[in-house]
Amino acid sequence: VVWNIGKRNLAEISGQYLHKGSLVYIEGRLQTRSWEGQDGQKRKTTEVNATEIQFLEPRSQSQPAAAAAEPAEAAVPTGASRGEEPARDVDPEDIPF
Repeated sequence: VVWNIGKRNLAEISGQYLHKGSLVYIEGRLQTRSWEGQDGQKRKTTEVNATEIQFLEPRSQSQPAAAAAEPAEAAVPTGASRGEEPARDVDPEDIPF
């Protein structure tokens, strides 16, 4: 789940450009919620509240042809474009889940 936090429209960009199998770097925090459903069953979900999204594959591979025709300004700014250190390759063994 991606929520709009602040002035950035990460939810709309994610909904438009991300699809199953997309290579993407997401930075944020995990939030677990629980509730009781109408059937009386306890339910639980874990969400990633994203604060940064970085697409890791070229636009032509990750997005449909119609979306690729849109201007580059629609993409989420990466850390490198804001003067931050660029993202490094992550070894899957380093991911804790």
